[in-house]
Amino acid sequence: MTCPEAFHGRWRIVWIEGWESYDLDVVQQAHISFQGESDGSLAFGLADGSLEVEYAITDESCSAEFSWQGHVDRNMAGGFGKVMLGATGDLSGNIHIFNFEDRSFKAKRESVLK
Repeated sequence: MTCPEAFHGRWRIVWIEGWESYDLDVVQQAHISFQGESDGSLAFGLADGSLEVEYAITDESCSAEFSWQGHVDRNMAGGFGKVMLGATGDLSGNIHIFNFEDRSFKAKRESVLK
């Protein structure tokens, strides 16, 4: 399995640092997804957007760094982030919203996208 294939699919965001669990799904179910060689999407709270992803293998672990463009509460927004596959197969990483916040998050796989 290649590094991009290890990430492919939809991942349910189950925790964001400093957020209550009910805040994650305000508009839609909180998620991050990866597909193709460099595409994806995310949604959490009042934020949603599309991803441009670069995958890397370091020290035999796989990571994905991304930039994102979209909206927060109907205002244009964007940022960047990085996720890594954990030993249990879950994702952990950070997401940054320009001029707003930088938070750690965790996600569990929901489905694999072809």
